[in-house]
Amino acid sequence: SRYKNIEEINLEFSQDMEDKHLLSLKGMSLQKLNHLNLNGCQKVTDNGVEAVTLVCPKLKSLSIYWNVRVTDQGIKYLVRNCHEILSFNLSGCKNITDQSLHLLANHYKEIKHLNLTRCVKLTDSGLVQLLDSCRSIEDLNLYADSSFTDKSYEKISNLTELRVLDLCGAQKLELANAPEGALEMQISIGIEGRPDTGTCSKR
Repeated sequence: SRYKNIEEINLEFSQDMEDKHLLSLKGMSLQKLNHLNLNGCQKVTDNGVEAVTLVCPKLKSLSIYWNVRVTDQGIKYLVRNCHEILSFNLSGCKNITDQSLHLLANHYKEIKHLNLTRCVKLTDSGLVQLLDSCRSIEDLNLYADSSFTDKSYEKISNLTELRVLDLCGAQKLELANAPEGALEMQISIGIEGRPDTGTCSKR
């Protein structure tokens, strides 16, 4: 196959990208594809995600920023067919729920990078299980996820490899629960609606 050596595909903000285009990948050999960027491809649905998973079993990084059509079903397809993903950008995927976090917790325990910005249907139930299970996370973005409480934030202390933590927009956070043991964390916390970034060393 002429595409057998492709390792990365970037389709960011391809606004006319639809499921039918991803379905056309069927039959292609994309065994080496590691990174797929579908950011801003708002016409792509769970069916498109399934099509990708069937031809890219070695996928390690998936970014579907600001896709409001992908649901928990799309995540089910991922965990069924792609077992090596280490990086998810689900920012703005407003229709995923705690069910997706339970799936990630059960199937991607070695995940390193996770962006859940503005995933408004998520609650402590999903995040607590994920943080209990996925302790290798290095980069965690919970920007504008105002429903989380200290029940979730306390679990961040499980993440001994954590380097970047974005809690900007957190409304139910007590800084006393900041993680212990994460060295040189960059913490971004919104103060009066204005994000300030600082460095915090924990030992």
